[in-house]
Amino acid sequence: MPVSSISKETEGGKIEYEVETTYKGKPRSDSFNCKGLLLEIEDSVDRDSIPAAAKATPEKKAAGGTIKEVEKLASGEKVFYEADMIASIGKKTAVSDTENGVVKSVEDGDEDKD
Repeated sequence: MPVSSISKETEGGKIEYEVETTYKGKPRSDSFNCKGLLLEIEDSVDRDSIPAAAKATPEKKAAGGTIKEVEKLASGEKVFYEADMIASIGKKTAVSDTENGVVKSVEDGDEDKD
């Protein structure tokens, strides 16, 4: 896996290191704590590859707009899916939900169709 970047970030007051790579031709991000323990893996995935329940919430939230990217986030045994989208009214939104479609978070962004 070729490494494209390494960055130092602070999440919740704790230092983390994020390593950006390409895995199987798709972007991947691995987060580690300062002791080198793997905290989370973010893989870019095809929307059709995620469970139906996990697809339903972002599709409903997009309301006829466009889902731009879907990521699978794994932390320990927990798996979440995050969809970045632009709703038909132009509002950017990120929805994070579980394999069963239980919404973890919704983040609304600026109205912009970029």
